[in-house]
Amino acid sequence: MFAMKSKTQSRTFLIFMVVVSLAIFTGCGGGGSRKQVTKSSAGSMRMAQSHFTFPNSNVTPIGTASAKASRRGSLYQFPDVQSANQEALDKAIESKGGDLMLNATIDGTLTTTTDMGGGSFSIDYLYEVVVQGTVAKMEIGRQNLR
Repeated sequence: MFAMKSKTQSRTFLIFMVVVSLAIFTGCGGGGSRKQVTKSSAGSMRMAQSHFTFPNSNVTPIGTASAKASRRGSLYQFPDVQSANQEALDKAIESKGGDLMLNATIDGTLTTTTDMGGGSFSIDYLYEVVVQGTVAKMEIGRQNLR
């Protein structure tokens, strides 16, 4: 197939073929970034009430509210989902000046970004949550009976 003239030429050709083979099989073509982004549902939850209501309390609905919160994480530390959910719930309750939330819906999404470029590997997470429901005021004391 190839006519080699000397040992030096055959050795040079062999080294060249090994280098080309390594470059092909290890994927060292451009050194560019290989980034993949995946967005998925982290779940949905319904909650009858966000806080304990005392037996003798009057609970009065104020109105509907919604709020958002997010947390970031990495390969070494996953985002704190519980604190994001609590922050969104607290923001929604505070937006109407209430004490608790009734019939709340908590919807979360998780966005995962994987980057395998430039000789490094990293995974980044973004957890986003939206809380919606009816905000209510609670008065502790004598219950108003009808």
